[in-house]
Amino acid sequence: MPRRFVVAYDGSPFSDKAVAKAVVLAQELGGEVILVTVLAPIWQFVTTDAPPVNPGVLKNIFDAKMTEAQKKAAEACREKGIPVRTECLEGHPVDTIIKYVKEQQAELLICGTRGLGGFQGMLLGSVAHKLVAYSPVSVLVVK
Repeated sequence: MPRRFVVAYDGSPFSDKAVAKAVVLAQELGGEVILVTVLAPIWQFVTTDAPPVNPGVLKNIFDAKMTEAQKKAAEACREKGIPVRTECLEGHPVDTIIKYVKEQQAELLICGTRGLGGFQGMLLGSVAHKLVAYSPVSVLVVK
């Protein structure tokens, strides 16, 4: 079975750095890179005073943006001759990524220290922190 390096990818500069590290590891050790992006449940983005939001429209916007970002990141892998796959999943980011890592029998989970969301004053983003705490495989957190 080939080595599988799963990258938690959200299009942020930190996740781009995680992809770059995955490429280096895949070149040195052999294996494939899997870019996994997770759309959190739509209800998390809706407030009581917000105008009605069509969840389908929001998902389409997310899919288009992430597909474009993933294409660029995947191309960086292909340019180095690294096999790469992309996945856009829905669910709670931490739970979904951990479940995916188990299903794929990944050797390593790679993520950036911070993503697109969250409180900027934190040293380690909450998703990265929880991935380190709950992942069934080793996690490499890239700055």
